[in-house]
Amino acid sequence: MSTQLFRSSLFLSVVATMACDPKAGTTGDTSVADTGVAADTGNPPDADADADADADADADADADADSDDTGEAPSGPTIVDVQTHVIAEGETVTLADVVVTSSITGSSTGFFISDAGGGAHSGMWVYAPFVEGLSLSPGDRITITGLVSEYGGSSDESGDTGMSVDVPDTETQTQLSIVSADAVVDTGVTDMPPATMVTGETFATAESAEPFEGVLVMLEDVIVTSPYVSGGFGVDDGAQIGDLFVNVSDVRLGDTFGSITGLVYFNDGVYEIEPRDTADLVGHMDSCGSCTADMCMTDVEAGDIVIAELMVDPNAGTDFVAEYIEVYNNTAGSVDLNCLTLTDGSLHFGYIEASTVVSAGGVAVLTRRSLEGSTYSDAIAASGAPTASYRKSVSLNNDSDTLTLTYETTVIDAVVYDSAFPISAGASIELGADSLSDGASLNDFSDNWCAATSIIAPWVDLGSPGVVNGVCGSVLDL
Repeated sequence: MSTQLFRSSLFLSVVATMACDPKAGTTGDTSVADTGVAADTGNPPDADADADADADADADADADADSDDTGEAPSGPTIVDVQTHVIAEGETVTLADVVVTSSITGSSTGFFISDAGGGAHSGMWVYAPFVEGLSLSPGDRITITGLVSEYGGSSDESGDTGMSVDVPDTETQTQLSIVSADAVVDTGVTDMPPATMVTGETFATAESAEPFEGVLVMLEDVIVTSPYVSGGFGVDDGAQIGDLFVNVSDVRLGDTFGSITGLVYFNDGVYEIEPRDTADLVGHMDSCGSCTADMCMTDVEAGDIVIAELMVDPNAGTDFVAEYIEVYNNTAGSVDLNCLTLTDGSLHFGYIEASTVVSAGGVAVLTRRSLEGSTYSDAIAASGAPTASYRKSVSLNNDSDTLTLTYETTVIDAVVYDSAFPISAGASIELGADSLSDGASLNDFSDNWCAATSIIAPWVDLGSPGVVNGVCGSVLDL
């Protein structure tokens, strides 16, 4: 069991044996089969207070405490059998009366199924790439026939089947592969299996996470501990939340949820919880409403933060590690940039996801990578300016682009640059000091920008990251 598209394998576990027949009386017990209504005639009577002859406290014939249990177990193979290798890789199996637990993915590559009772080893990914005529919804009860396989790849929602060598369950995903809609027979609708309660610690190791591959699980009292990157974000104690079904890119570091429910899927060696829709994300609270500065982003208005310097075409490193954006605080007090949103002309966006306090009249340097990962990290650190990283998807084209700073619906500043701006390889463009106070208006005009002339040590690239700009060029009087 283990990882198909994005997600994981399952650990071998003991298959719980389910009783199929009602209990008859044992030695000294003359009671008849349990009908759920007959008086207890056990001789001697059993020790419980119900109307049957078994030793539990419910009114059915099996030994569990489920009062609505019919005492009937599945008549054929179960998903637990597949996930615990009672049904081996390479076998074709028919699973009767399993529950569809997700919609088909947006890329039409598959869906999840579960045994009705839920719990460890009860769920599985069905790889069904672009199967015509397949129409399923969560809660559908189906009988499905497919090939049991182990997928060990790492690309998103791919589905090559079969493993050439034996590998641990924690490195593959057990899946059922189908190629035709005829493999699925819809037998009605039923209740969704109960979500299994887990903690972030469950996903701290592959060994503890693997039994929940394909299973519907729930985390409660969730704190986001790492920002959204490459399709997901991290939460307390090590769990990862993915975006197989729901776009979660607006979740920020420090946000909280009352609970997150989802299906466990293996992605690039990581077991992720995949919410199926927004209803699986309960009680989302963002982290942007409080800070220690004079102003938070909730207080900032248009023009308060100004785009003051752009490194759009670095020579010393790739765009990914060397591009940076300098912003100027145009207010009389300190401002915390936490939750500032940046958007480029292709509508890629990123967030500032940590407290980044800029003093009045000061600047902050925003990089695509962390400060440690930035080409100009030494110079930025030496400046003493606050710094933060934004998401790598935001990029600055070398010839023309648009950069916009927003918070919620407020556009704080925007620059549309083109070939009229003094762009050259290896040099940033800087907004002149005389334009900073009205920067949100004046930085729209190329005449108010110039190419940097200061060397960014130890490189030969030119710029002044973290240093307030000097006078540059002519200032356009509006």
